Amino acid sequence: MMIRMLVLLGTVMIPAVPKASARVPSDATILGTLAASDANEIEEAKLGSSKAKALEVKDYADVLVRDTERLRQEAVVLATRLAITPVVDTSGAASHRDLMTKLNALAGVAFDHAFVQAMVDAHKAALAKLSGSFLPAASNPQLKAYIRKLIPTVRDHETMGERWLSTHK
Repeated sequence: MMIRMLVLLGTVMIPAVPKASARVPSDATILGTLAASDANEIEEAKLGSSKAKALEVKDYADVLVRDTERLRQEAVVLATRLAITPVVDTSGAASHRDLMTKLNALAGVAFDHAFVQAMVDAHKAALAKLSGSFLPAASNPQLKAYIRKLIPTVRDHETMGERWLSTHK
């Protein structure tokens, strides 16, 4: 086990033991989490495309579906090429189900706002996980490159949603 050292007052060194609860995800777990997240986003965005009142929200949802389906397919190809079987991640299933229930109960402007806000929140969380957890944890260079490729798209999706929310308060 690697022990990190902490410099205290410039001269005294004491060991800093990593938190036991901080688990580093494996490449298979990263790919599985991305696959589950993509599937959830596609389902949510298809709902957005069919229920949105505003054309801008329908267009936003269509972009999310198109981009996420493309990225999901790239992840499948990558996992196959690397011979990695993604570990199924069900940790977001309950929150996805709750969001779908909430969105299905809404209509019109209320739906549009709730849908876009949910997408912005999801993309903020995804960026934090991609940059803060998955990128440092990925052991395969090709998976790291794929994660780096995801970040600008996720950021663009977040920005698109934030832009709409800022003009529709």
